[in-house]
Amino acid sequence: MNKIKNMSVWQKLILSNVIITGMSLAIIWSLIWGLQMSRQKFENFIDNSYQLESDIKNHATDILSIAKDIRDLQINPDLIEKFQIFQKRLQN
Repeated sequence: MNKIKNMSVWQKLILSNVIITGMSLAIIWSLIWGLQMSRQKFENFIDNSYQLESDIKNHATDILSIAKDIRDLQINPDLIEKFQIFQKRLQN
């Protein structure tokens, strides 16, 4: 502390400017680093969103295909009667 008290006004001014510059550079570097990380995470989010959309579209096509197959399935009434008879036998 005595060292600072013994400095001239110009030396104190230069020292304060150096300290302020160092702090400013640290803050600016932190902001730039934070913005780069945010940008990278946002790009990953967008990529994952497109991948998820693609997966949903593919699975929806599969589900609709299965639903169509079930809808088009022809059930033989004789098989239903045989199944009911089989169930009754199992219950007894």
